[in-house]
Amino acid sequence: MRFARCRHRIRPTRREERRPAAQSTRSPDRSRERCERDRFRSGEHRYQSESISPAPHKCIDAIEKGVKEGCDRGLAFERECFLVLVQLPESRALRHAFFGERTASKIADVPSKTPTRDIRCLGVVGAGTMGGGIAMNFINADLPVVLLETKQEALDKGIATIRRNYDAQLKKGKFTSEQVEARMALIQPTLAYPELAQADCLSKQCSKTSA
Repeated sequence: MRFARCRHRIRPTRREERRPAAQSTRSPDRSRERCERDRFRSGEHRYQSESISPAPHKCIDAIEKGVKEGCDRGLAFERECFLVLVQLPESRALRHAFFGERTASKIADVPSKTPTRDIRCLGVVGAGTMGGGIAMNFINADLPVVLLETKQEALDKGIATIRRNYDAQLKKGKFTSEQVEARMALIQPTLAYPELAQADCLSKQCSKTSA
């Protein structure tokens, strides 16, 4: 139940928060777990999570079956649930994503022994929304980035946006101040195209029009 509570972030509704606690002869821990299980399997929580995937609820149903009716009955019920779930679109989508990720890493006309080039520095042309996001992606992987813009104002704005994004993550506890500073130090802002010569790979952002 702890997994279910964390996975689906079950929280009491406003009505439940206002409702006075009922007296029970059951142990507090078991009563709490029973309440969490019932909330998890019913009402808005079930609707929200089943709209993504019904599998987590079937896991709880199978565990409950095994506890109440024995391990053999629980395993048999689990098998029945699996045979139904494996036919659902959610299951097919997960399998497609699983094999798609592996297929994408294999290119038919490129042998597996093809020499690769080390990437030690990246160049990003454009410090706008997309360019800043791409630069952050690289520096999060500890790769130095040369960030090029045509005007100082645009370059300063791009750097400020990156800093603001990291500060927001710092407040959420995702990074320490040292990690933020280390990442910012990996950015080399510039207005000079020759600075891109040190980059092993370039990323250029361009505006799209309907023309």
